[in-house]
Amino acid sequence: MDKLINTTIAGRYVLEKKLDSGGMGAIFLARDILIAKQVVVKNLHSFKKSKDNVERFRQEAEILKKLDHDNIVTIIDHQSWEDEIFIVLEYLNGHSLQEKIAKKKYLSIEEISNIYFQALDALEAAHSKSIIHRDLKPSNIFCIPKTDSFDFIKILDFGISLILDEDQDNRLTKTGEIIGTPIYLSPEQITGKQKISFHTDIYSMGVILFEMFAGFPPFSGMNDMDVLLGHLYRTPGKVQRPDLEEHPQYAKFQKVIERSLMKNIDDRFQSINEIRVFFESENIPEIRRGRNFINDRRTRHKESLKKTIPRYEKGEITQKREIGGMASDTTIQTGGPFSKAVKVAAFEDEQRSIEMSLVPLLMISNYSLIKEIDFNSVNNKPDIIILNEGNEHNLENLKKLRSEKASSDIPILVCGDEDDLDLISKSINAGATDYLPFPYSPEGIVRKIGKYSNSSSKNIKIK
Repeated sequence: MDKLINTTIAGRYVLEKKLDSGGMGAIFLARDILIAKQVVVKNLHSFKKSKDNVERFRQEAEILKKLDHDNIVTIIDHQSWEDEIFIVLEYLNGHSLQEKIAKKKYLSIEEISNIYFQALDALEAAHSKSIIHRDLKPSNIFCIPKTDSFDFIKILDFGISLILDEDQDNRLTKTGEIIGTPIYLSPEQITGKQKISFHTDIYSMGVILFEMFAGFPPFSGMNDMDVLLGHLYRTPGKVQRPDLEEHPQYAKFQKVIERSLMKNIDDRFQSINEIRVFFESENIPEIRRGRNFINDRRTRHKESLKKTIPRYEKGEITQKREIGGMASDTTIQTGGPFSKAVKVAAFEDEQRSIEMSLVPLLMISNYSLIKEIDFNSVNNKPDIIILNEGNEHNLENLKKLRSEKASSDIPILVCGDEDDLDLISKSINAGATDYLPFPYSPEGIVRKIGKYSNSSSKNIKIK
């Protein structure tokens, strides 16, 4: 559409200039001659018109039509013209929350409250129609300055939103893809262990709330892998704002951040309304923790949880950013030590909470996960076996495996509590190669897989 600058499309929209461009399409400033106002035209690149991409584009338009709310960007039109597919949105004059944080770094508690509660209003409207945004981040929260009050907020970019019941098994999301932006992803978006729900948006808003207070997000690292591991296994630090400690709402906001960022959805706020009730209560209720929550004492005790996975030469995670942030697909690429050449058979209780689960780490590290062992098959004979099904099942399966002659040369790692000396002793006596203690150290697990896996030990170099 670049060649169409100053051209009237669909007999109504005069393209004036390009505002942004991405892998999927571009955003243009245009004039709607029918209503004599500036608008934004969002189009899909001609070479990106696959069936799935066209469907995603159509779905975004349909979702915006359903969401008639002051704090959500308004759709004006959606149609095809010649070979182009486009969405027309209201033009907003202002800046993103991302730009605001970058410029000011530390927002006042009044500014934070204003932005947060307007965003909650928008999300509540979306959730009431069973729509989950799924890609909340500061660049998708737009601030419109007001001369006599705080900024007015608009939520943008419903390009990868999900409609409950209709899209839970969405064919637009390919198996193994992680959809969203790493810094703001919820654990269930990364692992798929729990279904996407309203809790996903609540988690992402918790990340944004943390960032508005601190000036930086709760999880960061050398690369996207570090960020994903933070969401899965690490406890975010406390926001340090001495200038706000005397403010009557500060302590409540800290509790809201803590509860919003719980790993398991049952431990978070269950709805937007529950967050409102929390703020309206006179006292500050204690945060309810799940039975497997990694508490502060043990997190501090396990210093390795704070470390980052070394960045290896060929292992990589790539982000594909689409127009105007319309969609940010994070996909795991093969190669290097995080390689499908390393075959891991991981047996794990499906009911384990996220922070006690090893499968998410193995998934995003891109090892080849084997579900059923066949010692006579080249494809299904593992390089390493990990048992994480609870003490009794671990020992029982360990003994069964060691009774098989074919498994004698395969390393078997048993998982359990770091203080369970009895299990450690029994595991080693039953033939375990090593023991993986909870709380887990992602870095330590990668090291041990590299150490004991024959196919990886020659290639992985741990610094």
